[in-house]
Amino acid sequence: MHAKFADLLVCPARQVAVFMSDLFGAHDIYNAPGVVDPANWTLRLRPGCEAAYWPAAARGAALDLGWALAIALRSRGPACASEHADLITRLERGLGRPC
Repeated sequence: MHAKFADLLVCPARQVAVFMSDLFGAHDIYNAPGVVDPANWTLRLRPGCEAAYWPAAARGAALDLGWALAIALRSRGPACASEHADLITRLERGLGRPC
């Protein structure tokens, strides 16, 4: 998942959107095709989602944008990685991941 988002961060796009279910690692269905129901298109984050996010991101079950950015910076080559080494280190350690 992180490598896919890293690809988005290094592509020539000027803007990148992240859907909240990807960010939070949610797997709930928000649009059931062929179903007319008030719950369709009403995906909501559950209470406590912020507290649950950090452990989920640390174990790779939710998107850690900092980690994806570190991957993206490294993928730009040794010169970019060297230029941004301090930032990459801080991003990689953001959730307690080893460098």
